[in-house]
Amino acid sequence: MDRLKRFEYCGDILFPYIEKVLNLFSLEIKEAFLSDESVQVTSSDKLARGFQLTFSESVKSIIYINIYQTEKACVDKDGHTEEDCFMYGIAHEMAHHFVGDIYSWALEKEANDWLRKWGQGNFDELIEKINHSEPKLEEEGYIDGCDWASEVDENDLLKYFGHDLELLNKDRLNKKEKFEIIERTKNKLYNHFKKLNMLENDEWNESHLNGFSFGVMEKVREVAGKR
Repeated sequence: MDRLKRFEYCGDILFPYIEKVLNLFSLEIKEAFLSDESVQVTSSDKLARGFQLTFSESVKSIIYINIYQTEKACVDKDGHTEEDCFMYGIAHEMAHHFVGDIYSWALEKEANDWLRKWGQGNFDELIEKINHSEPKLEEEGYIDGCDWASEVDENDLLKYFGHDLELLNKDRLNKKEKFEIIERTKNKLYNHFKKLNMLENDEWNESHLNGFSFGVMEKVREVAGKR
């Protein structure tokens, strides 16, 4: 396919996997990705050679895959082939591209949820095989956060977290500003549950708390949308 040619920036190792991944999506998603000239793909394999890249003015999003870290993950994890890791890495970052970051509180969960929805079942096994323990703990925290927030009075939710949601939804926020807002929300939750002596349990690690705060804010967004 001629349109695949523009992804040659990704390097010799990764390039063959681009079409393999695209062929696992529906024709609608495959066409949307190939037609979107605002996205490019590159990798550490290409950049490590001291390569100079010149993108068109329309490129606004770059999917970057660290070949060396991906290969290391294959060595560190039992039962993963190199192809598994590259296929999942590309598909997962494509999902981040499609999801965007406007509503991305649960960053990893949203990407994998998108893969499950639009991947026609082709990525479900890869998600389970390769998804690391940290995102899994984050997803468990997300579910716990949604459940907890569902039992809190809606007015109280908006009172304590509505301002954070308003800040996050402002235009032109950079990533540092977004993460500062997220950290502030996490600290509110941390201090609240510390007072309730709920942080003695080992499950309240950083990843679980991340997911919990994402789940709470998802409920806040839902409540705010009804007002």
